[in-house]
Amino acid sequence: TGTGLASLLTLPLQHLDLKLCQRFTDGGLAHLRSLQQLRHLSLDRCKRITDDGLAHLQSLQQLRHLSLARCHAINGTGLASLLTLPLQHLDLQLCHKITRAGMVQLEQLPHLEYLHVTRWPCAGVYIGKESILSFLQTCKNIQYVE
Repeated sequence: TGTGLASLLTLPLQHLDLKLCQRFTDGGLAHLRSLQQLRHLSLDRCKRITDDGLAHLQSLQQLRHLSLARCHAINGTGLASLLTLPLQHLDLQLCHKITRAGMVQLEQLPHLEYLHVTRWPCAGVYIGKESILSFLQTCKNIQYVE
């Protein structure tokens, strides 16, 4: 749920791996706001995180690497909350509910270099070659899409 994070919030953490914390919720993300030095955050398989919870990450202005792989409750509307972050690496592998509109929002991440969307059936429809080409043309810093 995130209540156990209280003891970590005073540490100058740069990397935090909460992978497989299946009881971690949007409320837990709210606790992370004070980790201003955080550069790397892994939330892989945190199944209770939703688009609403992503708004709590907006204050993490040092965040460069974010993994939301297998966060099945994310549908893409919350990706707009990430647009103010200097993200270079974003992992959305197996986030099956993200729509094409969510993919378009990612084009607005100016520092993005790496995007992982392997096996990503964009709201039930696999992303086509045209969507990927459009994304690559818009994101000038992108170096790797998987």
